[in-house]
Amino acid sequence: MRCLQVLACFILIFKALNANPFLDKNGSEKVVSRFMKRLINSMKKHESIDSFFRNDFSFDRCVAKYNKTEAVVFLSFLSSLEVGIQRYFDSTGPRRKGFFFHLGNSQYLTPHLIEYRLSIESNDYNKIDRPRFEAVLVLNVENETHQLVCGRSPDCGRSLL
Repeated sequence: MRCLQVLACFILIFKALNANPFLDKNGSEKVVSRFMKRLINSMKKHESIDSFFRNDFSFDRCVAKYNKTEAVVFLSFLSSLEVGIQRYFDSTGPRRKGFFFHLGNSQYLTPHLIEYRLSIESNDYNKIDRPRFEAVLVLNVENETHQLVCGRSPDCGRSLL
C-alpha cells in the first residue's frame, strides 16, 4: 500500500514539473483564428500572401508534394474568383456564394508550433456535391512571426507496403 502512495505522489510531482502552460488547446484556437483572418483579409484585398508561408513550406497531398510557390498560386487563384472568400468561424450573417474556410481542431505541438485542421469548401453547389479540400497545417508562432511551416492532406489512404 505504501508503494502505491509513493508511486502516486511521484506521478503527480512528475506531471507538475513537466506541465507546459503553452500547450493549452484553447489558446491555439485563438492564435490560428487571428492568423487565418489576416490571411483571408489579404486574399480579399488581392495583396501578396507570400509572407504567410516559410520559404521551405511544403504540402504533401497523397501522391504529390507542393512547395510554397504552388500553395501561394492556389490560394491566389481562389482569391481571384468572382464569388469571393468567406469564413465560417466569424460569420454572422447568411452565407453567400463563395469559398468558405472552416477551422477544425487545433493544438500546440511545441510552444512555437500549432497544428490545425482546415477545410475549404465552395458554397456554389448543393450540400451533396459540394467540393471540399481538407488540410492539416502546422503554424510557427515564434517571435510574433506567424508563418505556415508545412501541411498534409488527411484524406490519403494508408499503404501497407
